[in-house]
Amino acid sequence: MYGEVPIEIPVPTAGWNVSQPRHRLSPQQLFDGRNMLVGLDGILSPRRGYDHLGPQPAQGLTDDLRLVAGIGFTDTAGGQQAVVASLRQWWALQSSVWVSIASGLGSDKDTASRFVVFGSVNNKSALYGVNGHIHDELRRWLVGDLLSTTLPGVSLAADDLDVIAERLVMVNVAEASSPFTNRVRWSAVVDGATWPTLAFNNLAGIGNLVAVRATSRTAGVIYGETGAYIMQGVAGDDAGAFVFDRIEGVTVGPISPNALISVGGVHFYLGTDLHVWRCDGQNAEIVSGSIDAAIQVGAGATSLATSPSTPTIPPDLSAPNAVQRPVWLYDGTQQRLWLFVAFQGQADAQGALVLNLRTHTWEVPQLFPEAVTCAFPVIEQLAPTWNQPGNHGTTVLTAGVDASDTTLHVGSTAGFPPRGTISIGAEYITYRILSPTTLSFCRRGMFYTLAAPHTAGNVVTSEVTWDDADLLWPNWNAIPDMNQPSLYLGTVNGFVCRFGLALTDPGRLAIPYSAEWGLISMPNPTQVLQINTGDVFLRPVTGDNARLQVSALDTPYPPVSDVPVEIIDQALVGDDHSTWLFRRESGTEPANLQPGYYLLARLSGNSSVGGVQYAGAYLYGDVLSRDERLNGVSGLDD
Repeated sequence: MYGEVPIEIPVPTAGWNVSQPRHRLSPQQLFDGRNMLVGLDGILSPRRGYDHLGPQPAQGLTDDLRLVAGIGFTDTAGGQQAVVASLRQWWALQSSVWVSIASGLGSDKDTASRFVVFGSVNNKSALYGVNGHIHDELRRWLVGDLLSTTLPGVSLAADDLDVIAERLVMVNVAEASSPFTNRVRWSAVVDGATWPTLAFNNLAGIGNLVAVRATSRTAGVIYGETGAYIMQGVAGDDAGAFVFDRIEGVTVGPISPNALISVGGVHFYLGTDLHVWRCDGQNAEIVSGSIDAAIQVGAGATSLATSPSTPTIPPDLSAPNAVQRPVWLYDGTQQRLWLFVAFQGQADAQGALVLNLRTHTWEVPQLFPEAVTCAFPVIEQLAPTWNQPGNHGTTVLTAGVDASDTTLHVGSTAGFPPRGTISIGAEYITYRILSPTTLSFCRRGMFYTLAAPHTAGNVVTSEVTWDDADLLWPNWNAIPDMNQPSLYLGTVNGFVCRFGLALTDPGRLAIPYSAEWGLISMPNPTQVLQINTGDVFLRPVTGDNARLQVSALDTPYPPVSDVPVEIIDQALVGDDHSTWLFRRESGTEPANLQPGYYLLARLSGNSSVGGVQYAGAYLYGDVLSRDERLNGVSGLDD
């Protein structure tokens, strides 16, 4: 009889854990892996990809590619705004085009830039930004204005800023180019352009100030290198607008303003001690305990070459480039925090550590083909209208055209339907033939628009008409709402990207993924299991395959000469149920019936259309006693 004893390989809902030996992990924990996440539905699947958004800011400016900050917000008119900062400029997304609203800035790649929205001026939302007390003075952009400006009579620069008690608050400031690294400075009430002379406090005992974050409308935390203060708004004049109290429970501060994020008034930050901390404004606790053994590898605590207790791709948080460059991102839809950091061998943050806020566990490391240098949530207005149902994507003209040309040369037609409608400026154009870089048999000046010449670099948008709306949405319920939350990434190469919706990474790169469970053992140490049958539970996905490997080990740490015996190497076809069930016959594959005291399970593949959706697996086999194991008795001999 086959499979009398079941061994489960469950969905790893307890996350990634390298704080214990592999054989001491629970079956719900992963020891190693990459690019896999447990979703709200309890399914383990590869991460989604990201894609570059249409025309990009800073392209062609060789000294200005790196994007160092970004923000999305709703303006006073209800419109959605997105602004990013490169090393030399600010860029605002206006009508699908990035427009420079500040130039000549002096940022550097190791100093954080920060944005915050504070009040309005003449019914225009006001965006304020700083790029370090050693660089430029505080700037303000009013939505709708052509350019941002410095503030008359305000000679202030700072490392960080936030809004607390209806005042703009900055820390680690320079006033008239004189640095005050332990100073907190605040504006007048609801007025970011007025900074009363006595509206400041010099905080002692916590080193240089690093960051400020609100915990509520009237309170916030000031973080220094070695501690923190709570600041609470009180009634009174400008000079006495806040009271400050030392938070005794905070002894370690964040390594930079961008290494800190606020979620519902609770702060998470990467500390100067290379632990991840959680602070609620009164106390702080380490939340990275289960992965600290991996994080500390970067500090030289252990060697990957000699230690079997560390994962294969640890972060490298001790490198000089790691000091100011970690970036947080909060995914409210999936309740996850992403901390983009440099992994070993990377010059910038091409990896991410992911904290699942629902389960309070860490996911396995995530790897990206490009370094992420800023990240922020936005609200995108995606709902169709009768005149503008939507679009399939954008590209740019690679050659100019006149008003009569019927063939258009573009950068890429990826995502465009085989025939359809495009717009360039105010002109609508239909096309009948599509190639990777051309649109042919075009009819110009459609839908009561005028045919016009266009120059290379102009944006080409693949429009959706209601006649072909079924190519974009399978049914009425799939049509998006007016506003939809999205996640944007900024890269070291100057690209703004939409994250979490694409099935692949830019260039249609498949996403490699793997998950490696801790060592599985029999509950009774006097017994071993001889696997002969398996049953994998997947949600069908057409076009993607995976591989399940299970090996037998006699000891958790075998010597190099004692290679684990592979007993299962099963190709799982995403939509072929017959491959999810397998049996190993006695005699035909004797090596695959090798029993072991420990089992090592690994799931891997390359995701191009969403990857496998793993819901668990069971392995079945026969129990052998230690004597039977040592005497070479097979559970199938009967």
